[in-house]
Amino acid sequence: MKKSLLIIIFLIFGIMAFGNEFSFEIEKGENWEHNMKILFFNKKLAPQIAIWTENSEGKYLETYYISKKVNKWRNMEKKKRQEALPVWWNKVEGNVDAVAGATISGNNAIYREKKAKGNILYIYLEINNSFDYNKYYTKKGENNTINSKVSGQPSLIYLAKFNVKKNDIVEFKLIGHGSPDGINGNINNDLSKVTNALKILKSAKVKLRK
Repeated sequence: MKKSLLIIIFLIFGIMAFGNEFSFEIEKGENWEHNMKILFFNKKLAPQIAIWTENSEGKYLETYYISKKVNKWRNMEKKKRQEALPVWWNKVEGNVDAVAGATISGNNAIYREKKAKGNILYIYLEINNSFDYNKYYTKKGENNTINSKVSGQPSLIYLAKFNVKKNDIVEFKLIGHGSPDGINGNINNDLSKVTNALKILKSAKVKLRK
């Protein structure tokens, strides 16, 4: 297995037609890690990730995976950092501690026992690397740029439409980005101002293992 290939395996057990195992394969891009300068030192930051499902009407179903750090921010009274993954943040319902995992920084496998709710799943992947500013998304929004606070370039949203009865593998497609300041959970399709963040992911796939 290539070093850049990360396999996240979720065991999703149910009854009748829904007793299936999914694996999410994420291949890191060249900008997977971002260097943040602190005084005279550089700190490497790995991206925050959320994976969740919705039905065809856009109703949130469940979270499969969320970075532990984002889940921690969500449970804080202040400095919640919803701009890190704003689309997931505004969709999620209830407690997701059971699916929270460490920020992905190397090859590993995470196992979950969950029930796939329905045959057709809209599986979303949201990813964001903090402090990766560019000339359009800046820390303070100076000179008519976009104030993106800590998030830098906004979170990127990928979608895989999966039919449990027909598909064996589906590749995630980039469909837009989240709110730069986390003010809402809308998906913006205009990616013209996103630059090096487009190379955080090289590819992402979801596989059905019957």
